[in-house]
Amino acid sequence: MLKIVRNGNSETFAKSIEYRKVTNEELKWPASWGKLVSEPAYQRQVIDSRYATVSIFDREQISWGNKIDNPSGYPLGATCHFAGGTVILKKVNLPAVKGGQRLFAELVQYSNGDAYDRTGSVFVVPTDKARSFLEGLEKGANVLPAFTGRNGKTYHGYVSSDEYNAPWK
Repeated sequence: MLKIVRNGNSETFAKSIEYRKVTNEELKWPASWGKLVSEPAYQRQVIDSRYATVSIFDREQISWGNKIDNPSGYPLGATCHFAGGTVILKKVNLPAVKGGQRLFAELVQYSNGDAYDRTGSVFVVPTDKARSFLEGLEKGANVLPAFTGRNGKTYHGYVSSDEYNAPWK
């Protein structure tokens, strides 16, 4: 460095430069400063520092026909099974998303080969109104608000109302 400026009002100038051999001891990274990483690893850490990762499910089994024993009241953090075991749900508190931020979901599935195990969806169940999609899982889709499509079929749980918000996909 030939010049250092602090707070825009204090300057320090170099008066001379002396060349000398630097020893290996001087080049050692102090252990208290952390570990030395490669440039790609450092860039990955910089990118990852912009994101908060919240693990929701980890290798949960989703399959038809297993015994379902859900805890009463669906406590925070407990995995619950519905639709014969083909739907799992977990109540979680996510960090608040501030203006300009984005929320990403990553779904990784594992299968023993059953064709029905190789599909998946992720959705958020809003709980800010008197009724939620959880009621439809407990009592059946027919209890949720519905609309009739152009094909004449009735679809439950896909439309919001004054007392119900449809899940977000």
